[in-house]
Amino acid sequence: MRILTATSLAIALAGCSTAKVPGDIFDMGPDASPAAEEVLEDVGCLVTISYPFKADAPEKDHLIYDQDGRLVRSRRTYGDGLEAERSYTWSPDGREVVREWFDGSKRSQLDPEGKVIESTSYDQDGTPTWREELSYDGDLLVERKLFRLGDEAHYSTTSYDYDADRVTRQGYQNHVDSEDEWAIRYTYTVQSDGLKMVRGFDTDGDGAVEYKTAVVIAPSGLVERGVDENGELIDYEYQGEQCESVAASWAAADPFFVDL
Repeated sequence: MRILTATSLAIALAGCSTAKVPGDIFDMGPDASPAAEEVLEDVGCLVTISYPFKADAPEKDHLIYDQDGRLVRSRRTYGDGLEAERSYTWSPDGREVVREWFDGSKRSQLDPEGKVIESTSYDQDGTPTWREELSYDGDLLVERKLFRLGDEAHYSTTSYDYDADRVTRQGYQNHVDSEDEWAIRYTYTVQSDGLKMVRGFDTDGDGAVEYKTAVVIAPSGLVERGVDENGELIDYEYQGEQCESVAASWAAADPFFVDL
């Protein structure tokens, strides 16, 4: 039995490997505790990854490969019985170019480096509803645009400001946003009508994410509402550019859910 450090999707996208042996255990967490177990076919392809160590809701990934050893379909079964399926399309030179959800709810296109550059979401009738466009500077996500299809005059654009020290030290991939790898310090979201939201993020001593602040800024440049570091929601009222009153409540608590 070997101890490996990887994620199921990263292993799967790497293709079949004859170096794998049945019973491999995967370490997915910082405490080096076993987190998943794989089952192999005779040809050495990974076909199932189980997560029996999730006592509350064990999960299982089922993976299907083509004759060239490339992942073409994955299905995750959750402890409550729900399933999520995806398909993967590859270019002749072996690059993943399209990732699609089997229920038809989403379809993503990838660039030559394997980063998602466009995703389209669909309703139950298969009608496109949203499109997301992403652009990068190297591995850093620098811009994200969301369009409601059929009304593309209205959209929002988010740019990202990263903690350079954490990014360099951690050797991130794409935009870092997992629970133990956040390196985003600020996001700046601007709607087509000029309304802007600025969110500030930080981490505690254990590396867990804390949402520190959020403010909504009107096209005039005046702050309309915000959430302070204590989770208090604040609304501002003005007479001209002079702030006349401030109304506060604890209803929001989390600046991530403050609406523009």
